[in-house]
Amino acid sequence: MTATREAERFPVDGGFGRGASFIFAPDGQRLIMANERGIVVWRVADGMRLKEIPAGAVPISALAMALSQDGTRLVLPDGFTTTGRIWDLNTGQATALRGHAGVISEVQISADGSLVLTASGQDGTTRLWDGVTGELLTVFPWVAQGLIYHPMAGCCWPARVLRPAA
Repeated sequence: MTATREAERFPVDGGFGRGASFIFAPDGQRLIMANERGIVVWRVADGMRLKEIPAGAVPISALAMALSQDGTRLVLPDGFTTTGRIWDLNTGQATALRGHAGVISEVQISADGSLVLTASGQDGTTRLWDGVTGELLTVFPWVAQGLIYHPMAGCCWPARVLRPAA
């Protein structure tokens, strides 16, 4: 049994700047790029640029990013700041996640988009947010690295706890 696979390339333009990261939507139909200048969404089938969302006054840091299972919401830190944002890729609107005292280094979103986790190695906390309103739900006194969402358990787990509570 043999299978052939043909790859097609299309130019991904957009002046990446520093720290560009890419993620495919779960359905495989769109490619999303985020960098300091904003977010760009392309259709994979033909390379057509579907949406461009400028970062605004605060640049985006794409060093950590997470996409909801339906491919409509992207979680990113604001540059190297203490704020994160949940970006609605349909409307271009963002919900701020404010509360960390250090730069956000990890993000994750639940499959249904209802919960978001952020972690900061600088402030030593991992925070759980309402994925719709941006309301802070709880603060965990540890830093996580490699946040992983578990769809069956309906929650996120850290792949590694770097600094447990004293």
